[in-house]
Amino acid sequence: MFKTINALSIAISLSLVVVMQPQALSGTVGAITSWGLDMQDQVTNTPSGTDFAAIAGGDYHSLALKSDGSIVGWGRDGHNQVTNTPTETGFTAIAGGYYHSLALNSDGSVISWGRDNFDQVSNTPAGTGFTHIAGGGYHSLAFTIPEPHTLLLASLASLGLTLRRRRSAR
Repeated sequence: MFKTINALSIAISLSLVVVMQPQALSGTVGAITSWGLDMQDQVTNTPSGTDFAAIAGGDYHSLALKSDGSIVGWGRDGHNQVTNTPTETGFTAIAGGYYHSLALNSDGSVISWGRDNFDQVSNTPAGTGFTHIAGGGYHSLAFTIPEPHTLLLASLASLGLTLRRRRSAR
């Protein structure tokens, strides 16, 4: 019995650690410095200021997330990866692919723009609940964390335990 209680405590602790979500805009802001090849103005057009919370790079374009949740794009724009940068606020993360970009909205939805030759824009998943994003060459990724009760039940099941509802006396 003691081992089961210990295992249950471990399972609950692991579940609680997994569901903690980092915040992209944690209040830390700063300035952007860029260097290297400047064929498409991806260095000379780097925005100035000190209110940036995150940066991401594509092939010849770059993105910056401002502290207000807005996005700035610059560099090569051959596939509208700069001109189609969303103008609204409320974004919490950004990522750059080869010729496409994506952003995570505060409601957990994902938006993509730029080149769509392999459905990396048109197949952007609908819905909310995403917590992290990443851009690959011609693909993108979005990450979700299961609901806490789902993780707890899965942890208990892996230990061979089940939860039973206690019947009330009538």
